[in-house]
Amino acid sequence: MPIYINQPRGKLVTRIAANSTNGGTETIQLTTANTTADETVTSMHISKVYWSGNVTIGRDNAGGTLLFNLTGGGNWDFDVVGITQTEFPTTNVVITYANNATVYVELKKQSTIA
Repeated sequence: MPIYINQPRGKLVTRIAANSTNGGTETIQLTTANTTADETVTSMHISKVYWSGNVTIGRDNAGGTLLFNLTGGGNWDFDVVGITQTEFPTTNVVITYANNATVYVELKKQSTIA
């Protein structure tokens, strides 16, 4: 999974781009969202989503929870409207994408540093 920005106690940004012959699934795990061995991520909240194509974003809790079913293209900036995605913040984020889809997801991390 390509992570472009990963700040301690800050944000994590991932970009996924599929070509014409592949789609797939990427999982952003709390256990691997750390910037250093001293950081322990305890929750992640989705704050921004930019997409083109067909993308679903969910949480990897028991049974899985679909949060967003995105088609076409667009963007959501939850920070601008003063809200945050709060469902199951202590579980992994699962991004599923179709052929030719591109998605950027920004997550705000809550963490401790030893």
